[in-house]
Amino acid sequence: AAVRDGRRALELARRAVAASPVWEHRRTLAMALAETGAFAAALDAQQQALADARSRGVPAAVLAELETELRGYAEGRPT
Repeated sequence: AAVRDGRRALELARRAVAASPVWEHRRTLAMALAETGAFAAALDAQQQALADARSRGVPAAVLAELETELRGYAEGRPT
C-alpha cells in the first residue's frame, strides 16, 4: 500500500492505451481506474479489453481472469 499511486498508474495506463489500444493495455487502464475509484469507467475499459481479447483468441483461462476482474469492478472492488 505504501507504494501504490493510483493517479500515476492512471496517467501511465492512459498513455499506453493511446500508444497501442490492445487488450492488455485496456486491462491495465481498467485496473488503474478502479484503483482511483472510477468503477464505471473501469467496467467500460475492462469490457473493451475482454471483447478485444476474445476477438484475438486469447486462452480461456485468461478470459476467465478478465471476467473475474470485471465482476470485481461491478462490485466496487479494485484489482
